[in-house]
Amino acid sequence: MQATGSPSSQASDESGLSDPGRLIAHERRRLLELELMHLWSTTTYKGLCSVPEDQHYMQLVLPQEALRYDFLLNGIFVAAALQRSTMAPEPEARGYFNVAMELCK
Repeated sequence: MQATGSPSSQASDESGLSDPGRLIAHERRRLLELELMHLWSTTTYKGLCSVPEDQHYMQLVLPQEALRYDFLLNGIFVAAALQRSTMAPEPEARGYFNVAMELCK
């Protein structure tokens, strides 16, 4: 298991944001991640709870741990993006599906 972003990788990410195009892409990505985390914590987690005792863990503990581990964070984003793809109209649904598949790589 590997923890997320080391200070050196964060510094290199931030230095690349001086390009306006990269900054816009970064902002869009952050908004998408925020949307997916919100969807997870309000709806998606419920579909993965088999017993009521799981709800606290899936809604609160898992997202907190996901901030420490990329694989958990990606798993949350994938599950939420797949759920969102089933709720959105076709062109938008395809975009969410593609995001989920990109994160599975």
